[in-house]
Amino acid sequence: LEAVWRYSASGAAPAPAQGDPAPVLARADRWIPGRSALKYSHQYALDVFFTAVKRHGAAETGPTICSISSGIVVSASDDWDGGDKPSLYRSGGLSPNAGNGVIVYDPQRRRYYVYLHLRSVAVRVGQKIAAGQPLGLGGNTGVNARKKNHGTHLHLEIHDADDGAWSSYRIRDLLLSI
Repeated sequence: LEAVWRYSASGAAPAPAQGDPAPVLARADRWIPGRSALKYSHQYALDVFFTAVKRHGAAETGPTICSISSGIVVSASDDWDGGDKPSLYRSGGLSPNAGNGVIVYDPQRRRYYVYLHLRSVAVRVGQKIAAGQPLGLGGNTGVNARKKNHGTHLHLEIHDADDGAWSSYRIRDLLLSI
């Protein structure tokens, strides 16, 4: 987690103005699929790919993941233990498939932000966070991300409390605007 705090202190991601969304990843650390590719992927989530990872056997360590919005951490887990098949899952994580992750609720916007497949988590449940604050390091935890050729990404979901899940197209448009 030391790398998370060095990233934050380095000024690599400028702090957003009050209420503005912040980049989830530095531009140099991410690759966002084109609109035409989204029809082959998740309908209500976006996989944001890392430009580089460090490998440790089957495990990957990616770049620092930051909160898009200020809010309250309502769920956080970094104890996933498993492999690339459901039968190899042992314990922990937000779920066997999701692996380690963080869910942030922004009460001002009445919106949930879901960050999955993290290698490590730097926040705790109940913690108030600011937009742009590091949440942890990218990784490939969770059965889905541990499968061959499925890692090196952050699985991102956004849910409005009143209107439900955002489409992958809407999430992509938001990320490209910040």
